[in-house]
Amino acid sequence: MEQTEVLKPRTLTDLIRILHQLFASEEVNVEEVQAVMEAYESDPAEWSVYAKYDQYRYTRNLVDQGNGKFNLMILCWGEGHGSSIHDHTNSHCFLKMLQGNLKETLFAWPDKKSNEMIKKSTMTFHSKFGIRTPFATSGSLENN
Repeated sequence: MEQTEVLKPRTLTDLIRILHQLFASEEVNVEEVQAVMEAYESDPAEWSVYAKYDQYRYTRNLVDQGNGKFNLMILCWGEGHGSSIHDHTNSHCFLKMLQGNLKETLFAWPDKKSNEMIKKSTMTFHSKFGIRTPFATSGSLENN
């Protein structure tokens, strides 16, 4: 699928509108969706209304149901929180760091021989706004 010029969302509302356009047809250009997500510049004033935290576990907060073809969610991890090992079978998952740090550990698809970890990475968000808010926390996809 040919990639067109990347639409740069200026606001969260723009991002939602553009995602609706990209997911309007049956065929979705995954690279274009990824580029649009990367182009969105995080502004806590726009998304903090959706960022709900729980002291005991990470939360999944729906922002938009995406015309039945995607869900735009804000996931919030507090320090020491994690999610269990999982996959996104028969779907694509796009991740946009809005704030904080996240450690992700990837595992090889299980087979009868091994269950080896294949990659461990850390992502850090550096805000153009330079503001540390109550939402600036560290998180982990590992079970701690």
